[in-house]
Amino acid sequence: GVVQGAAAHDGDAPELDAMVVQLRANVNGQQPIAGFVAESDSLRKAAGRKHIVLDMRMNGGGNLQLTRDWMQSIVAKLPADGRVVVLTSPSTFSAAISSVGYLKQAGGDRVTLVGEAPGDRLNFFAEGSPAALPHSGAMFLVAKERHDYQGGCKAYTDCHRPVVAYPIAVANLDPAVPAPWTAAAYQTGRDPGMEAVARLLGHP
Repeated sequence: GVVQGAAAHDGDAPELDAMVVQLRANVNGQQPIAGFVAESDSLRKAAGRKHIVLDMRMNGGGNLQLTRDWMQSIVAKLPADGRVVVLTSPSTFSAAISSVGYLKQAGGDRVTLVGEAPGDRLNFFAEGSPAALPHSGAMFLVAKERHDYQGGCKAYTDCHRPVVAYPIAVANLDPAVPAPWTAAAYQTGRDPGMEAVARLLGHP
């Protein structure tokens, strides 16, 4: 069972006893994300897989509210010995960072981060409107709202409302297992992140 859309893709990985889920953006593509994640859950149960491998390496963000509930509930839906392995990279941005934060906060030690650190710090600004420079006309985004994922926005008054209502407070989102995707690996058709996942899940 494989489901494809503009923002998401998943597939069965029996060799890992896992369902691999790739979210490329936190947006509703050809298939709404809510339907996609529900179908991913159903496919995993039907296949009897214990684990989820969540690939967020190319997710540049979108709407953090579209995946928040699912991220917070993933681990609770797995068998007691099930794990979630999350792949991140410098291209993991914005709402993708939020999503990984919600997942790590809810899942604790049953969530393992693999790859490279996300592309921003855990205290960053987002949300805003484009503006034009008066002489060149060049457009840029004015980011006006804070996201604080270490202190849960408790120390600030300028935080994005959804993360005030549903705060994130994690020590860090650094990978427990570094696995950079290098140009050399790409040229030879290797995926160091998935190789690390295989070692973690006991299938070297």
